[in-house]
Amino acid sequence: MKQLLVVGASVATAVLGLGVWYWGVDALPGMGLAAAVALATHLVAAKRLREQWQGPFRELAGAFVLGMVLRLVGAGVVMAAVVMAPAQFAPLPTLGGFVAVLIPLLFMEIRFLK
Repeated sequence: MKQLLVVGASVATAVLGLGVWYWGVDALPGMGLAAAVALATHLVAAKRLREQWQGPFRELAGAFVLGMVLRLVGAGVVMAAVVMAPAQFAPLPTLGGFVAVLIPLLFMEIRFLK
């Protein structure tokens, strides 16, 4: 899990750097929140999935579904922040930060489960 945390933090840092370069410093709070939510939900989901990796398929499928639900809840939290405080959380940088951190982690997830 430490490797996944390091990779996730690296991806988040790179995304935040690119976001600040493109949108300016004003995009940092929204992108930071979104990156943190994406990383946290992914770490919890990957931990739960890893626990069930060698278990019966039914429990593995349940862990997979739980992970997807956690990520969906994370997206809801980010969208709620954008709707409730659009001045602090600009929509495009905030949602872009969430997706830009979560998608690479999803693609690398299988490497960390083996």
